Amino acid sequence: MANNLIETTLSTKQLSFKPGGSPAFFEVTVVNHSDRFASFQVEAIAAGVDSEPTVTWYKISPEVSTKKPPGDSTTFKIGIVDSPVPGWVGLMNVTVRVFSIELLDEDREIVRLAIEQGTGSIPLQLKLPVRDFHVYPDNQIEIPVRIYNPAQIPSKAIVRCLGLEPSWLGQSVERQVQVLPGKEAETTFLCQPPFGAKAPSQIYPFTVEASHSLGPPSRIEGSLEVLAVGSLEFRALALKQRVPQRRAWAIDWRSDPVTYLLECENASNLAQEVTVDVTGDGVERCDRLELEPDTMTLYAAETGQFELLARAKRPLLGWNRRLTFEANALVPEGRLNVRNELQILQLDLLPIVPRWLQLFLLFLLLLGLGSLWYFMPRLHHHKAPVHAVEIDGLANFVVSGSNDETIRTWQLKNRRELDFRGVLGNFGKAVRTLHYRPVDNNLLAVGLENGEIQLWDLLSSPDENPIDSFSFQKDDRVLALAFTRDGRYLFSGHGSGSVLQWEVQSQLEAQFGGTPPSQQPRRQPFDFAISGLALVGTGDRTLAVAGRFNQLRLWNWSDGSEPRAIAYPETGGQNDYIFAIETAEYNPYLLVTADSQGSITIWNLQTCLSENQPCDRIVDRWSDGHDSQPVRALSLSRNGCYLATGGDDGKLKLWPLTADGRRADAYLEGIELANSFGRQKFNAIDLKIANNNLLIVGGSDDRWVHLRRHPRLPQVRCE
Repeated sequence: MANNLIETTLSTKQLSFKPGGSPAFFEVTVVNHSDRFASFQVEAIAAGVDSEPTVTWYKISPEVSTKKPPGDSTTFKIGIVDSPVPGWVGLMNVTVRVFSIELLDEDREIVRLAIEQGTGSIPLQLKLPVRDFHVYPDNQIEIPVRIYNPAQIPSKAIVRCLGLEPSWLGQSVERQVQVLPGKEAETTFLCQPPFGAKAPSQIYPFTVEASHSLGPPSRIEGSLEVLAVGSLEFRALALKQRVPQRRAWAIDWRSDPVTYLLECENASNLAQEVTVDVTGDGVERCDRLELEPDTMTLYAAETGQFELLARAKRPLLGWNRRLTFEANALVPEGRLNVRNELQILQLDLLPIVPRWLQLFLLFLLLLGLGSLWYFMPRLHHHKAPVHAVEIDGLANFVVSGSNDETIRTWQLKNRRELDFRGVLGNFGKAVRTLHYRPVDNNLLAVGLENGEIQLWDLLSSPDENPIDSFSFQKDDRVLALAFTRDGRYLFSGHGSGSVLQWEVQSQLEAQFGGTPPSQQPRRQPFDFAISGLALVGTGDRTLAVAGRFNQLRLWNWSDGSEPRAIAYPETGGQNDYIFAIETAEYNPYLLVTADSQGSITIWNLQTCLSENQPCDRIVDRWSDGHDSQPVRALSLSRNGCYLATGGDDGKLKLWPLTADGRRADAYLEGIELANSFGRQKFNAIDLKIANNNLLIVGGSDDRWVHLRRHPRLPQVRCE
């Protein structure tokens, strides 16, 4: 004992207790054998009792003693008020533990406790393993309940779940459970809340109550949260409306308002506050736009409607004017998905003047404009197909000849537009061909349908009479003209097959006081109708002649030799023609032909003319440039780098060429410049280079003179 700092003395070491009766007391005296002040505490420990018991089975007084000096003592009084182990009957050891925080020491004593059969009522003990439950509608959840019987005899417990809708709990809200003495039993309630208005999303508190015959009922509380599920359905009962509702056949000035019904269906178990936001171009263009109501509260499974009223002014003329509105349904919390939340609404405003009446008025207007265009003399197009066009050497003026028996002159305004200048003479016969004299841009040779050739001075003919007129055979159509480069001689090709050489220089000198020589031309007959003439090679000594039966001849008119035939790739019949031929001034051995089979052929005649070799060197040939239709007109630039063609397909096309006369690889399909009205055939073309641009004019059966401008193409590397 000398080593113990704490001495413990019990008033008794044996004690009896009957549960439900009076408490059983005993005293514990503690002596401080240390050399300093110390406080003491006492606790009772029963065998088989949890360290943290749910039932307080004893009471102690005081709970903590005051600090006692060395040698002093204190007395604790312990009262047994309940069985340490519920339901226990018999002897049990109770350990009394005395300890001091200051002394860091303790002492223990044993009390033999005899527990007799009890007489009082004992409540059951309830426990919920989970207090808060969460479930989606139509899903089943288990609510487990544990029941503990602290009595010393078996108990039949009746367990009820209160506070929840009975229909959620299946067949019964009550369970009967047999619980042994001092034992625990478990039961389960199955809960399945329905979807919709009968189970809105919220937290539902509930109580589990257990009752038995041995004591009062016990209760424990929990909660069940029904989670939000479902969506808000948003739809417009009519997405499109129009004003007026019915099409009017007469002028109708009314602009009545329209109403869109926007329906919201709360297909969920959660009450929602819904608003609708309206945007779109129609908002600003409406005179009146109202939404009723501003906000709507929809409970579970409830449906409501917004009314959107819109009014706008109708256009007087034109087509329908369409206004668009974007109606967007909004919910504040965002806990639910809004299906079809965006509805696109359309409002078609029909014109006040009905469209049929507008079209009729437009038809009358177009008819009037067409008549005005056709009859107004200030619109100076030809009245019949155009068969000849040419640009002067300075690219300032254009002349055109037509079956309407006139020649018209045009100024190239800014080299972009044709500005009509006037009509040159009244020939009385169709103009078939015309040609500027190379040395004088003011002199024009004109070939007529009746075989007559006229020379016109474009500056000094105020009386609109030619300065000279001559013919060889009456009614022998003049189909082609060609001047020598010095302008001394004029060659004419005729429908009879004659090629005539006219000495023009003397005729012109006679106009200024000289004696005119007798105008008897030199004639070279051919056995086919002539359709094209071109001087080829240097020195202007050789004339290329083309025409019917796909005939192509070279006539050296200077030495009087017989014409040489060139073997054309395609043998022609009586309906086959080489319609046009052309040479380049700066590349005189380059010859281009176009025929009625749609073929365009480029020849190099240098070895043929200078070395007397066969004339069969073809540089390039193609037949698909105008959809295999006849090619009636062509023109070659002076440098031989650009070729323009026109055909029966009504197309005017440009072909960039290489230095040796082939089509450039990048432009094998050509460049389409223009289409005649109604795709009528082109009969004549001329091409000139003006600074950095190409000027192309064409005459066709549509009676128009077409002008096109195209930039030069230095990347072809021909110039």
